[in-house]
Amino acid sequence: MDDDFVVCGYYIKSGNLVSVILGSYAVGGLVYQGHVAIGISRRDFERFQAVKAVKKVEHYVDFPDFEGAAWLAPRYVCKIEYMERTKNGGLRQPVFKGLRDDKAPENCRLNSGGETL
Repeated sequence: MDDDFVVCGYYIKSGNLVSVILGSYAVGGLVYQGHVAIGISRRDFERFQAVKAVKKVEHYVDFPDFEGAAWLAPRYVCKIEYMERTKNGGLRQPVFKGLRDDKAPENCRLNSGGETL
């Protein structure tokens, strides 16, 4: 399966592994959709680093706290491939497949089944 998600931020895990924080729009704003650490290119990560970080509470009220996270304004859309959704709606074995410059973040919306439209 694959879906498009809003890049909400990133954090660096042990061993310099980057994890990208994902969201989608629903009624009331952005909803946390998980995070992904596999498949992120250096070029895409450098694009994220070039953007000024924002305060988490400005856009991401109900997102988990990630120690040392750099929160980004909803500007980028990425394509994520994954095996399935978990019972809690998380992404099982997500892989970052790249950024989409042809889609606006506001167009990443959840449908009633939990998938992004």
